[in-house]
Amino acid sequence: MKVQKISKIFPGVKAIDNVDLEVNRGEILGLVGRNGAGKSTLMHILCGVFRPDTGNIIVDSKEYSYITPREAIRNGIVLVPQSSRLILELSVAENIMLSSYPCSSLGLIKWKDIYRDAEERLKRIGLNNIDVKTPVKMLKPVEQKMIEIARAIFTPNMKLLILDEPTAALPLDDIQVLFNFVRGLKVRNISIIYISHHLEEVFEICDRVAVMVNGKIIGTYPVSELDMPYLVKLVSGEDMSVYSRKREEHKNRIEPILKLENCTLEDSFQNVSLEIYPREIIGFTGLRGSGASELAQTLYGIKKLDSGRILFEGRDLDLLNPSRAIRLGIIYLPEDRKRLGVINIRSVKENITLPVLKQLLNNFKLLDLKRENSLASEYVERLGIVTPSLDQDVEHLSGGNQQKVLFARAIVTQPKLLILEEPTQGIDIRTKNEIYKILGELSIRGITIIVVSTEVQEILDNCDRIYVFFNGQITAEISPIKEKLSKEDLILKIEGR
Repeated sequence: MKVQKISKIFPGVKAIDNVDLEVNRGEILGLVGRNGAGKSTLMHILCGVFRPDTGNIIVDSKEYSYITPREAIRNGIVLVPQSSRLILELSVAENIMLSSYPCSSLGLIKWKDIYRDAEERLKRIGLNNIDVKTPVKMLKPVEQKMIEIARAIFTPNMKLLILDEPTAALPLDDIQVLFNFVRGLKVRNISIIYISHHLEEVFEICDRVAVMVNGKIIGTYPVSELDMPYLVKLVSGEDMSVYSRKREEHKNRIEPILKLENCTLEDSFQNVSLEIYPREIIGFTGLRGSGASELAQTLYGIKKLDSGRILFEGRDLDLLNPSRAIRLGIIYLPEDRKRLGVINIRSVKENITLPVLKQLLNNFKLLDLKRENSLASEYVERLGIVTPSLDQDVEHLSGGNQQKVLFARAIVTQPKLLILEEPTQGIDIRTKNEIYKILGELSIRGITIIVVSTEVQEILDNCDRIYVFFNGQITAEISPIKEKLSKEDLILKIEGR
């Protein structure tokens, strides 16, 4: 499969610029680039979501100026997006057979046939250890991702599988499981385009890598001929290392801003006690389901404690809910920015100013548009949000800029405590560095920050103290300022070793 001279222009943006790309049969081709480089747009053209302005798509010697979604599926081209499209309440079998339920002459679903066919399909690709009657929501994240990939490859005449950030939501110990599964697909002669901001994954699983910059493919390289520094330079346009915040020990610890006493949430965490002081950046880390994420959501009032006390600025936070948390100055940014964070069909300006609209009303209780524009412009400039205008819908921004819009919406409220879940998930190295610098600046301005992350290096590089969670318990409290701790050492603690 290949594309020739593909271009695509959106209002104010040339998203794809005269791109040529070829994927060989049975090859894993990495596709890397900064947020906004054009990777997703190009993949949506291959799947028929967008119509290119110029160029051709060639599949099995057949040439298309535009391929429709139906033609893409008929030609065996399927995208597995970063955000899951599985229906969590349905069983594994129902998800796999969703578009082809066998029915009797009376129109009744043949459930025995559904379960049998699903079992046979999974067995063919080595997933016979998964019970097809199990609801998808009961599976581990890596099993859910493999089921979603499995559903894609059962497309008739399967030729090209596009994986967009497939490891983004996976714990460390499950990534290798997914890699082994993907390698098995390659053996079946399926071509794979593998999109990831984790450049180390390219070296582990890809045969070649195409680098995309500003809508153009600047080169396609055998992975064996590259090293990490050179690939980073190709992607970012400069020599770049991950930003590491300059930290100093917080010596004036008179009163904690947040204190937890023997906090328990059944099936999530037990007897958690900790203290967090003003201006600290605190890391919560651990395997998925270790309790770190659940505790963060409890601090915002999404989940309710079964026992224990939460004290914020000396006040007991019983009966905490998100509305009260916001009034107290506690702001939470969720991991899933597309589904739970930004409002995709609203503008950059509306997303930023949403929490402070009451403060922008004039004497007639009408929104003062001039003040709203001014405030949104201030935060767009302050955070370096790249957008054609304040009125641009957020859904058309890159993932990194969507995340910055979320940050703007959070800090426009002047919070005291900012809780962030996976703040750099699916973001390129340059934008990660920009977000890390923003966190450092917010800390200097007096905001206390909790970062919940499974990215070990960002926790080590940016946090004053780190709490490691394992099986619902805090198993270690680490101060990178005082302790010499390597990435490998922290991984061992996260894995409970």
